[in-house]
Amino acid sequence: MRNVIGATSHKNKAGIATDLKTAYNQETLKESLESFKALTRKWYLVEPAAVQILKHNLQSTLTYYIFNKEDWRKVRTNNISGYSEDFHTLMLDAIQ
Repeated sequence: MRNVIGATSHKNKAGIATDLKTAYNQETLKESLESFKALTRKWYLVEPAAVQILKHNLQSTLTYYIFNKEDWRKVRTNNISGYSEDFHTLMLDAIQ
Protein backbone atom coordinates (compact mmCIF):
# COMPACT_ATOMS: atom_id res chain seq x y z
CA MET A 1 0.00 0.00 0.00
CA ARG A 2 2.84 2.38 0.81
CA ASN A 3 4.42 1.79 -2.60
CA VAL A 4 1.18 2.67 -4.35
CA ILE A 5 0.63 5.80 -2.28
CA GLY A 6 4.27 6.75 -2.77
CA ALA A 7 3.78 6.71 -6.55
CA THR A 8 0.66 8.89 -6.28
CA SER A 9 0.63 12.66 -6.68
CA HIS A 10 0.09 14.63 -3.49
CA LYS A 11 -3.37 15.83 -4.47
CA ASN A 12 -4.63 12.23 -4.99
CA LYS A 13 -2.98 10.47 -2.03
CA ALA A 14 -6.02 10.71 0.26
CA GLY A 15 -8.42 9.47 -2.41
CA ILE A 16 -6.30 6.51 -3.45
CA ALA A 17 -5.60 5.65 0.20
CA THR A 18 -9.33 5.58 0.94
CA ASP A 19 -10.01 3.36 -2.07
CA LEU A 20 -7.16 1.01 -1.13
CA LYS A 21 -8.44 0.66 2.44
CA THR A 22 -11.91 -0.10 1.13
CA ALA A 23 -10.56 -2.77 -1.22
CA TYR A 24 -8.32 -4.41 1.38
CA ASN A 25 -11.08 -4.48 4.00
CA GLN A 26 -13.63 -6.46 1.99
CA GLU A 27 -15.08 -9.61 3.56
CA THR A 28 -14.08 -11.98 0.76
CA LEU A 29 -11.36 -12.27 -1.84
CA LYS A 30 -13.95 -11.97 -4.60
CA GLU A 31 -15.31 -8.69 -3.16
CA SER A 32 -11.78 -7.40 -2.72
CA LEU A 33 -10.88 -8.15 -6.34
CA GLU A 34 -14.04 -6.41 -7.55
CA SER A 35 -13.13 -3.39 -5.45
CA PHE A 36 -9.62 -3.38 -6.93
CA LYS A 37 -11.08 -3.53 -10.44
CA ALA A 38 -13.16 -0.46 -9.65
CA LEU A 39 -10.12 1.29 -8.16
CA THR A 40 -8.08 0.50 -11.28
CA ARG A 41 -10.77 1.87 -13.60
CA LYS A 42 -11.11 5.01 -11.49
CA TRP A 43 -7.41 5.85 -11.14
CA TYR A 44 -5.69 4.38 -14.22
CA LEU A 45 -5.70 7.53 -16.34
CA VAL A 46 -4.97 9.88 -13.44
CA GLU A 47 -2.32 7.84 -11.59
CA PRO A 48 -0.95 5.23 -14.06
CA ALA A 49 2.30 4.59 -12.15
CA ALA A 50 0.45 3.89 -8.90
CA VAL A 51 -2.02 1.57 -10.63
CA GLN A 52 0.82 -0.29 -12.34
CA ILE A 53 2.55 -0.89 -9.00
CA LEU A 54 -0.72 -2.09 -7.52
CA LYS A 55 -1.36 -4.51 -10.38
CA HIS A 56 2.18 -5.86 -10.20
CA ASN A 57 2.01 -6.68 -6.47
CA LEU A 58 -1.69 -7.27 -5.90
CA GLN A 59 -1.73 -11.07 -5.76
CA SER A 60 0.92 -11.26 -3.06
CA THR A 61 -0.84 -8.63 -0.93
CA LEU A 62 -4.07 -10.63 -0.82
CA THR A 63 -2.69 -13.87 0.61
CA TYR A 64 -4.20 -13.10 4.00
CA TYR A 65 -7.56 -14.27 2.61
CA ILE A 66 -6.39 -17.89 2.97
CA PHE A 67 -6.40 -17.42 6.74
CA ASN A 68 -9.32 -17.18 9.15
CA LYS A 69 -10.59 -13.63 9.45
CA GLU A 70 -9.61 -13.38 13.12
CA ASP A 71 -5.97 -13.95 12.07
CA TRP A 72 -5.88 -11.29 9.35
CA ARG A 73 -4.51 -8.61 11.62
CA LYS A 74 -1.51 -10.79 12.41
CA VAL A 75 -0.66 -11.59 8.81
CA ARG A 76 -1.39 -8.19 7.24
CA THR A 77 1.25 -6.35 9.27
CA ASN A 78 4.61 -5.44 7.81
CA ASN A 79 6.18 -5.62 11.28
CA ILE A 80 6.39 -9.38 11.61
CA SER A 81 9.17 -9.42 14.22
CA GLY A 82 6.63 -9.50 17.03
CA TYR A 83 4.45 -12.00 15.21
CA SER A 84 7.03 -14.34 13.65
CA GLU A 85 6.13 -17.32 15.84
CA ASP A 86 2.39 -16.72 15.39
CA PHE A 87 2.87 -16.27 11.66
CA HIS A 88 4.78 -19.54 11.36
CA THR A 89 2.01 -21.37 13.22
CA LEU A 90 -0.69 -19.74 11.09
CA MET A 91 1.11 -20.70 7.89
CA LEU A 92 1.40 -24.31 9.00
CA ASP A 93 -2.29 -24.40 9.91
CA ALA A 94 -3.29 -22.82 6.60
CA ILE A 95 -1.45 -25.34 4.44
CA GLN A 96 -2.69 -28.39 6.33
